[in-house]
Amino acid sequence: MLLLLVAPAAGSEAVAVDGGLLELGERVYRNGLLGSGKPVEAFVSGDVPVDGTQFTCVSCHLRSGMGSSEGQQIAPMVTGAALYRPRESGPKPRPAYTDESLAQAMLGAVDPGGNLIETPMPQYDIPEREMEALIAYMKSLSAEISPGVSEDSLHFGTVVTDGVDPAPMLEVLQTFFREKNNDRRNPEGRHRAGPFYRQNVDQAYRKWVLHVYRLGGGSESWPAQLEAHYARQPVFAMLSGMASGSWRPIHEFCERRGIPCLLPNTDLPVVDDDDFYTLYFSQGLALEARTVAEHIRRESNDATVLQLYRTDEAGTAASRALRSALAGGARLIDRQLRDGRLRAEELAQVIDRTAADVVVLWLPGDDVFRLQPWPAGPETDGDGPQFYISSSMLGARLALIPETVRSGSFIVHPFSLDEEFESAFRRTSVWLENRGIEIRDPRMQAQTYFACMLAGEALMHVKFDFFYRDFFLEGIDHMSSVAGFCASHPSPSFGPGQRYISKGSYILSPTASEARDAGSTATWIVPGGRWTAPDRAAKTTADSQTVTPDREP
Repeated sequence: MLLLLVAPAAGSEAVAVDGGLLELGERVYRNGLLGSGKPVEAFVSGDVPVDGTQFTCVSCHLRSGMGSSEGQQIAPMVTGAALYRPRESGPKPRPAYTDESLAQAMLGAVDPGGNLIETPMPQYDIPEREMEALIAYMKSLSAEISPGVSEDSLHFGTVVTDGVDPAPMLEVLQTFFREKNNDRRNPEGRHRAGPFYRQNVDQAYRKWVLHVYRLGGGSESWPAQLEAHYARQPVFAMLSGMASGSWRPIHEFCERRGIPCLLPNTDLPVVDDDDFYTLYFSQGLALEARTVAEHIRRESNDATVLQLYRTDEAGTAASRALRSALAGGARLIDRQLRDGRLRAEELAQVIDRTAADVVVLWLPGDDVFRLQPWPAGPETDGDGPQFYISSSMLGARLALIPETVRSGSFIVHPFSLDEEFESAFRRTSVWLENRGIEIRDPRMQAQTYFACMLAGEALMHVKFDFFYRDFFLEGIDHMSSVAGFCASHPSPSFGPGQRYISKGSYILSPTASEARDAGSTATWIVPGGRWTAPDRAAKTTADSQTVTPDREP
């Protein structure tokens, strides 16, 4: 039997708790489900029955238990440290909770001081075993400061693997950290002896320390290397980072260790809405594939689609995502390129044999450029099939894509259009230039700078010693005020449970003659949701983040 140590309140002794009991308590708290799998029964306004899965504890009190507010409604902290001490000030003082009075509060919506706990707090009908588990779990919430935090330092990590050039990213990170620690307002002095009315903020000050987790060899060896780095120096969170392939090994390490991982530079993120700790810019190539599928369905749902890809990680991930997105619709034909280089005449022969109406190329730039001009098959009367190509696999900068490619294909582009990027990048470029940093990889540098800004903004809301990783991420979920600083991706949005801040991609039509004309020929698509027409795409992307079942033509 697994036993865990839980400290229910500040200064109390650790208590051994059955791990199975905590697991059951987590299920009740997060999912509103009993051990049997049935929903918890609850009532609001005294007698209105509701499903407990609709009124889960986590919905209001959050995963950390640190509480939330919306309008005039305040959901208080429900950690052991908060509940098991008296509240001596405020409009509704109360004595400290006990296990018995806490159970009564959830059953009868009355606190130990006799104060009515107002709506929207439901009254729950929770059996004794689940109530015991729920209380044990609440005591475990934010019970200890997270690893990577000391009295004077806050440790961050970033991951760099073989096969990438991390210099532009590391220069941004190191400069940001150095300036953060060289704040001339004497934060260290205020931390030790600041005025009493700022103690809640000043005492939260910590020096930022960056640790570079360098990983070598194949990705199968990365988990062990990550664990070794972490054993030498635990970190509170991961910032940015680069990997030569899929981010999955780092993602799984962060999920396993409960480490926030903010905005890694990857086109191969893990697509899993149930995971919590990694925040990505977008779903990367998987998003591009879903966008292409959406556009194909709109154009012709019964098309014959030929997709060509190399059997590397990028090609395999993109092709798998398109296959899944087109299931039950268009006829899909796969062609893998294992060795050598495909020539235009060979592609024409494949199109002839398959009578493809649509050709999707998940190929790097050298392969795509070699296939020019696009071949036409006999079934198309010389007009040729529709071609789709991925801008991220071609380097993500539209201005660098040859005109012969642009004019003959749809380009799926999950990043800001060049003109949009240049406008939003000015803030970052001024910061870089003023610090003598050469602009070598604008998108990488912009993404890294934004990750640092996001972490800094979230930590400004941390008071006293509330350095809990879940609480840190919950703060980021409400960081919409910094969205305008994101130059690399359009329409960023934040919210609880949203682990991809940009939800859509552009489809650029083949009619653009110049990269700067892209705004007039770009359709912004949120797969499964909103379309924004070409003549409005460049002007209304901020509105298009709302996902609705209708599509605007």
